[in-house]
Amino acid sequence: MKTLHQSNLFAWSAFNEERNIDFNATLWKRDDGNVLIDPLPLSEHDRKHLEELGGAAWIVVTNSDHVRAAA
Repeated sequence: MKTLHQSNLFAWSAFNEERNIDFNATLWKRDDGNVLIDPLPLSEHDRKHLEELGGAAWIVVTNSDHVRAAA
């Protein structure tokens, strides 16, 4: 995961050839539990990073196309 413009925001992405766009996922690190927003599948590296950051307490899916790796 990459750190974004705020130290408590992280992101990762995957290119979708069918739609010719990048899909993006976001982690919001919070004291009250981290939030994953439209999560994509994680690489093993990113999975370890997520665990180091405290895991995920909440998942937000912004539309039905983004269910992806929420489970």
